[in-house]
Amino acid sequence: MSASEIYADSSTNRPWVGGMRIRARDVLEVLVLVAVAATSVFMGWNVARGSTLAVLPLVLGVFAFLVALRPDVLFVGWLLAAPFIQETARDSQLGLALTTAFYALPPLVLGMHTLRSNSLARHVRWYDTLPAAFFGMILASQGFVDSSQLKSPGFYTEILHGSVFIGVLMYYVCAFGPLGRLSARGFASALLVGVSLVSALGIVQHYTAWTLWGGELLDNPPRISATLVSPVVFGVFVGAGIVTSIALLVLDGPRSLRPLAFGTLVLALPALFFTFTRGCILATLLVAPVVLLLSRRARPYVVGGAFVALTILVASWGSITQSSIYQERASNRENVSGRYVMARAALDLVSEKPMAGWGYGQYDKAKGTLETSTGSLPEESLYDYTSHNTFLTIVVELGIVGLSALLLPWAIVVGANLRRTRAQAGFPRWLTVSLIATLAIYVLASQTSDMRFFSFVPALAWVAVGLLRRQLWDQTPRA
Repeated sequence: MSASEIYADSSTNRPWVGGMRIRARDVLEVLVLVAVAATSVFMGWNVARGSTLAVLPLVLGVFAFLVALRPDVLFVGWLLAAPFIQETARDSQLGLALTTAFYALPPLVLGMHTLRSNSLARHVRWYDTLPAAFFGMILASQGFVDSSQLKSPGFYTEILHGSVFIGVLMYYVCAFGPLGRLSARGFASALLVGVSLVSALGIVQHYTAWTLWGGELLDNPPRISATLVSPVVFGVFVGAGIVTSIALLVLDGPRSLRPLAFGTLVLALPALFFTFTRGCILATLLVAPVVLLLSRRARPYVVGGAFVALTILVASWGSITQSSIYQERASNRENVSGRYVMARAALDLVSEKPMAGWGYGQYDKAKGTLETSTGSLPEESLYDYTSHNTFLTIVVELGIVGLSALLLPWAIVVGANLRRTRAQAGFPRWLTVSLIATLAIYVLASQTSDMRFFSFVPALAWVAVGLLRRQLWDQTPRA
């Protein structure tokens, strides 16, 4: 082929070969056909020899289906499905398949869409690099502690189904992904439907001990968790639905969502009580009244309701203190003292390695090096239990630097939104308030439980921060 046969169209800068214009779409189509042909040959060979890779066509089919969905539709579908296929679903083969297909894959697809989005390049700020840096610190720390784990698929499975990877990824998806058509109504509908159904499953579990994926009730009195394996995790999710419903009702949310909000409260309030878990209950009781007080119309009712509740509490305090629930949960001094001992031990560990910490996943091992007095409590209260404070765990393992990388972007984004909660652009005020309230419940409840073993609810906190971050640059009204 001569040089004269290859030249560029001056108007389009697209090359011509032999008098034919080459378009990027044509090249992509050829590459797709080649990839499909190669995959077909590969899969036919594996089917013929009975390999487990024969299931790959099904995986590719699910992946293609997810890619074909509009990003905002995929995001809402993921949010709706996630609480039912995380965390206990992974204990069964069917549940593990559903978790992989509809919990783990959608964020990866959304991440691909985000990488193609111009918003990431145009609107990223220095603090937006911190979530990625937090994830990078975990990998670097693991490499320093035991680099062989970085070659193990189990390590990445642990990160995927722990409180790290999905959450960080969903922050970038929500903050910068192609979710321009995501509406406040669609997001809230998915969240409230999920909370309502999970709450209903929790109430059924309380009265019958039946759960969707199996499992046993914890402690005495039995504490429910439905499909979310931990009463605290369940309670945080339910609490998020409660504050979202309240914000929608008192801050002029859409009338079409009010029946759903009322229904969510009817189911979520008893479900939260049946967790019999102080952390999530107190967190919700602290945050929900603040949301109510933001409405001038609701303030007299809040004050009156608080007075009535206090009067009833004082009048019935004697019978309350005699109940088994109070004695086993609320006044369990040994439990509270044990948590105090664990917190003191964690602070001792931090004082030894304050900046970079002891290494990712090393909390329990590091705790074993301490010679801390447990007072009148048995030593098992310290050494046989893991951390009951998410952020103390992080600062022990990754140091002040790691904890700062996690919390600093949260603080910056929430602070910026608090300064402009009355702005009319972006999401409506009721959703902004509910996102901040959801994050507040998560942070408060995380002081009494270690969230590192769970994925969806920590990811929900990242989703809240990501949507709040998006609102700082995307001023398109989305009711």
